[in-house]
Amino acid sequence: MILEFDYSRLKAKIKAKIKAKIGSFRKLSRELGMTQKTLSLKLNNKSFFNQKEITKILYLLDIDPIWTKEYFFTFKV
Repeated sequence: MILEFDYSRLKAKIKAKIKAKIGSFRKLSRELGMTQKTLSLKLNNKSFFNQKEITKILYLLDIDPIWTKEYFFTFKV
């Protein structure tokens, strides 16, 4: 059995911040140093986020680090 992470909260935050602050999904992926495809793969559990990427996403999306677990380490049920 493969456990997957639930990124629905992160996806919603990305959607909201893209309109308000970042501009586009492409721009967010560039800020993270990856392609749109790579970011999409990570958000769809086909690849994993590393610590540096998680830290940068928290900063870019104005997420308090105290919420890291809820955004990145909640399992799908």
